[in-house]
Amino acid sequence: MNEAVSYYTAVGRDPNILDPEDHVKALMRTNEARFSAIRDVSMAVEDARKLGMTDEEIYDVLKESKVSKPEAIMNRLFIPYFPSEYQIKRVLEKEGAVFPEAELRQSFLEELRPTLPRTSFVGPGFVPPRAPRRLTAQQKAAQDPRGSAAVLLRQRELEKMLGIN
Repeated sequence: MNEAVSYYTAVGRDPNILDPEDHVKALMRTNEARFSAIRDVSMAVEDARKLGMTDEEIYDVLKESKVSKPEAIMNRLFIPYFPSEYQIKRVLEKEGAVFPEAELRQSFLEELRPTLPRTSFVGPGFVPPRAPRRLTAQQKAAQDPRGSAAVLLRQRELEKMLGIN
């Protein structure tokens, strides 16, 4: 999936590519490659389910593998790629460049969307487990007054009082 995105980022970084049509073609190629990669991962998820893995185990494996949006893949949902604001800004930094946002959106609607398969996923869908909320140093100190967070906070307070930075 990372390789698929590189098709568009290469065009966005190239200072010699100013034609909006080149951006549209690169975006199309990126989404076609992403769809193929996501389809392969989705099939592997289905195989893992058939072999007895739970959704939570599959989700953990996908997260460890740094797969983007694993819950979408597990629900057989394809989310098309569109350039980030950072990438758009980089394109506009090129001398004489115009970012073809309207053309990219129109090409997506006319060319890419009709080619995407209509998945008919039946069932409740996978909802990823909520990640435990991280506690602040003050909350940790309140829970355990003798713990390392409390000691660190006391140390910082002493340093401020003594003017040590």
